[in-house]
Amino acid sequence: MHPPDQKLWYAEPATKFTEALPVGNGRLGAMVFGGTQQERLLLNENSVWSGNRSHYDRVSAYQWLPEVRRLLFAGKHEEAAQLVDREILGERPLGCYQPLGALALLFEHRGPATDYRRELDLDCAVARVQFRVGDASFTREVFASAPDQVLVVRLTCDQPGRISFIASLSRVEHASLSTLGKDTLVLRGQTDHGQPTAGVKFEARVKTLVEGGVVHATAAGCRVEQADAVTLLLAAATDDGKMEPAELCARHLAAAAIKTYAELREAHLADYRKLYRRVSLDLGNSTSGSLPTDQRLLQPDPSLAALYFQYGRYLLISSSRPGHLPANLQGLWNDQLQPACRHMSAFLGTRSLPWRPGVPGPTRLSFDEGGRGVFSRLAGPRSRHRQTRQRPVPVARKLFCGPGRFRAVAVHGTGHGPADHCRVVRQLPGCRRLARHG
Repeated sequence: MHPPDQKLWYAEPATKFTEALPVGNGRLGAMVFGGTQQERLLLNENSVWSGNRSHYDRVSAYQWLPEVRRLLFAGKHEEAAQLVDREILGERPLGCYQPLGALALLFEHRGPATDYRRELDLDCAVARVQFRVGDASFTREVFASAPDQVLVVRLTCDQPGRISFIASLSRVEHASLSTLGKDTLVLRGQTDHGQPTAGVKFEARVKTLVEGGVVHATAAGCRVEQADAVTLLLAAATDDGKMEPAELCARHLAAAAIKTYAELREAHLADYRKLYRRVSLDLGNSTSGSLPTDQRLLQPDPSLAALYFQYGRYLLISSSRPGHLPANLQGLWNDQLQPACRHMSAFLGTRSLPWRPGVPGPTRLSFDEGGRGVFSRLAGPRSRHRQTRQRPVPVARKLFCGPGRFRAVAVHGTGHGPADHCRVVRQLPGCRRLARHG
């Protein structure tokens, strides 16, 4: 049995990224703002990285380590940092994890919205927005389906013919919008196009399925008029895999479009609940349980602590799944072209691997039931990039220690970003001591 308190909810729309509600299927994610006149979904796909797969390693960089240490112990921190940048890192146009884009829905409601509620149902992994305009009650549901690999947006109203809006896709830079037929939007681009850090090419498509209304393409996007209900299906991909992004988007949309909304939702729930419902935590009821979540933060609330625990499990399930890249330091959701945690980190990333093999722990979210290593269940090296890789031991010997035995290992990025572009290297002298304070 799961306690009834499984929802985060708020009485007004989000005004900034950190107030929006996250949904994700481990690869494709969105932040749902829940506006009444304009809905905004910030989109992410976990292989949308800038940067390329060139080799920028500095041969014999380890020789400068004693001098760096001497400067640090002498209190000359700025000189030490400059030496590291010049002789150990060198010219290294590193890429970073970037947003895919944004989906905007501009509505034509006549009158102010009342009875507003915005919620994230952790037991269903569905973000929901409800409000009234006059005599009509509007509902939106958003979820990211792992079985069907699409983001699903469902819009309904209890009055016929009252749903009208314009849907558009956009990105801050390096992307173009087009239409495919009368009901599909296409966003294409490349991260950091034309720059030294140019990275993957990407594509996102949104297909609009209307019930009881019409849809047609305009210069601004896809326009829906006087519909009873609408289902939007969003697929996205990059050229980081074996298939072209256009081909993969078309395949996912075609497979999802032949299913009803009820079928898509049922498959999503069955897949998600196999993981989420492994654990139930009940810390007692609270008198503030009926308040919006942001107001519950202002007073002692043991049931809110249980909700917080489940929210952490929800985020982990939504940001990392077998067969895809592990969650980076942004998780899955990111609205910035140059985020604060922009690169993979060996010390932070590998020490916080979420799916611990054979050790379920209190969250019971270990995917690996056969005792194999965690990376064996995540995406392996992309085949079309393997020719750029070097054998790890000879490379590490030249870079870090010269001849000698390898006593330990760490993960070393190759200048791009996704964890499938990593090599095994020798642990540097003092690395273990420093790691304890990382």
